[in-house]
Amino acid sequence: MIQSRKPLIPVILVVILTVGVTLSFVYFSMPSQTTPTTQSPLNIELNLIGEIDTGGSALSVHVESNLAFVIDVGTLGTLGLVIVNISNPSQPEILSTFHGGGLPYALESVDEIVYLADQFEGLRIIDISDPTNPTEIEGYVGSGMAFDLEIVGDLLFMADHEYGMVILNISTPSNPVFISNYISDCVHLDIEENIAYIAGHGRLRTINVTDPHHPTLLDQIIESSSTLWDPSVSNGTIYLANHSGDDGELLIFDASNPSNIEEIGEFDSEGTFQSFYVQDSLLYAVDFESGLYLLDVNNPVLPVEIERFSDGGEPWDVVLSGDYVYLCGSEGLQILQVTQS
Repeated sequence: MIQSRKPLIPVILVVILTVGVTLSFVYFSMPSQTTPTTQSPLNIELNLIGEIDTGGSALSVHVESNLAFVIDVGTLGTLGLVIVNISNPSQPEILSTFHGGGLPYALESVDEIVYLADQFEGLRIIDISDPTNPTEIEGYVGSGMAFDLEIVGDLLFMADHEYGMVILNISTPSNPVFISNYISDCVHLDIEENIAYIAGHGRLRTINVTDPHHPTLLDQIIESSSTLWDPSVSNGTIYLANHSGDDGELLIFDASNPSNIEEIGEFDSEGTFQSFYVQDSLLYAVDFESGLYLLDVNNPVLPVEIERFSDGGEPWDVVLSGDYVYLCGSEGLQILQVTQS
């Protein structure tokens, strides 16, 4: 039974602590707020319809077409990429796995290529044109410690421990080309409309990347004893987690003017939020201890709980595709159907 709000990081991630990167970061310490009791007009249910054991503890999930790509650390931290056929969501099937060393932590896919942010190897690029036989075709080392990535067109933005936000041209996946980097603390990032939202140790930054060769700082919030976790941005609003001490609440920032960001709300589950997926006015928020929350954020100042799914597992990441939610964690990959009445 978990006694603290602080998440239990899979054993393999503890290795990182010895090389100077702490994955349970410290976040903004803000005055506490009571979870709103306002009722949402939305009536939405989350129902588990399928699941599959991916080998250990799953950290990240990305969905494209009929495939789900999952990063699983395995029982000994060696499983890596797991490719799952989700053409029938009620009966997911593992097609293949890939592990060529290293420790992948985040991923995205475009067409028939999977990009992995690896904490030991930097960026790894995997050809999955045959999903039963994934093949590594190239990579970009950087500092060798990558934690997050996002792809926008032919550009890949990577969170690198030493070099900050690294921007690569991946128009030819077998030959990624360095464009620039913004030297700053960068652990997680999100990109929306030529603005990069960077979260890390002690600060949240907005960076103009209209000219990817010359990223420029727009604004920052500095809190030396804090770290923000996994920003998700939609319509000028930033949703991220506070991991300060034993805290773990959702923090919400107004970034409608990226040059003047400010905190406007929060939602405290009394657990530890890890990741988010936002679509329109709905926020899917993963709490490591309490499960998956579905929040109505039509008014982001006062998020309202609509539904929660928890089966006693320890979830880590979530993504929405069509009418299905893909949740990964200690239970492997779980597939939930979203129904609205």
